[in-house]
Amino acid sequence: MFKTVQEGVYYKHNHRPGNSLSIAFLKIGKDSNADLVGNALKELWTMYSELKKGITLELKGLNENNLTHGNLTVLIGYGHEMFSIEGNKKTIPSDFDSHRKFDDPDRNGGGPVLDGSRLSYSHDIRLNHAASDHLILQFIGDNEFITNRAIVETWKLLSSLKRDYGDYALVISRVYTGFRRQDNRGWLGFHDGVSNLATEERLGTVAIDSRGLSSQDNWIMNGTYLSFFRLEIYLDQWQKKKIEEQEKMIGRDKITGCPLIGIDNNGKPVKDIRCPVAGTLDIIERGNEVFRKNPIHGNQQYQPRNISDKELIFSHINRANPFPYSYRIFRQGFEYFEPLEYYPGFRTGLNFISFQNSPSKIFKIIKEGFSMDTIRGSSMNVLEDFFSVRSAGIFFVPPQTNGYLFPGEEMFFNTSANYHNPVRYLR
Repeated sequence: MFKTVQEGVYYKHNHRPGNSLSIAFLKIGKDSNADLVGNALKELWTMYSELKKGITLELKGLNENNLTHGNLTVLIGYGHEMFSIEGNKKTIPSDFDSHRKFDDPDRNGGGPVLDGSRLSYSHDIRLNHAASDHLILQFIGDNEFITNRAIVETWKLLSSLKRDYGDYALVISRVYTGFRRQDNRGWLGFHDGVSNLATEERLGTVAIDSRGLSSQDNWIMNGTYLSFFRLEIYLDQWQKKKIEEQEKMIGRDKITGCPLIGIDNNGKPVKDIRCPVAGTLDIIERGNEVFRKNPIHGNQQYQPRNISDKELIFSHINRANPFPYSYRIFRQGFEYFEPLEYYPGFRTGLNFISFQNSPSKIFKIIKEGFSMDTIRGSSMNVLEDFFSVRSAGIFFVPPQTNGYLFPGEEMFFNTSANYHNPVRYLR
């Protein structure tokens, strides 16, 4: 059977995410099982195919020419817990075992995401939905109406199915939203995603291939793994730092996005004078590809003049990319803004989403790139002091397989034709 990476992984040339993101985490109902969950997902996927045309169940009589679809894409991923529900037809993939989970927050809030890592939960986080829930739904579209509507229509359909099943097969437990900034920067003021993978590198990084797969795991080929972090940024602390200090912590020039190549005798960061190249204003413009790479690991020609200087060695771009290309990940980031009732009146942050063909990649980066050991003996400020994690999880994203209605259908039914109930949505 032909298998392909799900939509929502924007790995193709000129295939860019829309401006709006909505993510829903779902739990199974109290007495639910694989059969009930599978039928609920069948209903949802049928509904999503209509929603991508702008059609909702309540407005099916409208002229399609008057409907707004907003280039909606839908992606589904399954957490560890989904493989243990009653009646699941598939065993958990061998590289997605219990060791590939993020640690729970401390009982009183906070604590490291992984033991020994400086990447920590926010002090008020006591429950991590992304690690404990059964599945994730990712909606990306042109605007927030499109993606938020998908959440609302999901809730409507699950509520209506409750009347058929007597209880919820699936329940939405948490929703997060985000957006892409038009200036391609994050809330820290720096260019975001500068060193992301080139188009030709993405599929090989994202898609699970046949190497090392057992016969029982062949069904996951061309699937991927989604890692998710809801990061909170402490802007009030960050803004107290001088721009030069910020640049050293990030490892890039703030205006141009160029990687730093050294620090001068006065302690000021130095960027390559040729970056950006003549005629461009931005690091992400064509012709600046060489300058997107990690200055220490990516291109030896542009190593810092003094790589023993901890201000560069411990910069974000070096510690977040401490490995060869075999450990690269493909990321899609969406900022968020939340009003608050207390100072400073809002919360800013980043929905960090990455795709990789093995969970070990993101765990290796978190454990070693953000390890306590990497800064031991240093008194310098590191970027982790300015952000924390509000939610973190990793999910198996099965391939879209021809002959199956929704990705992962093999987990719930023995064959694609083994439906116990007709599609209620179409009745």
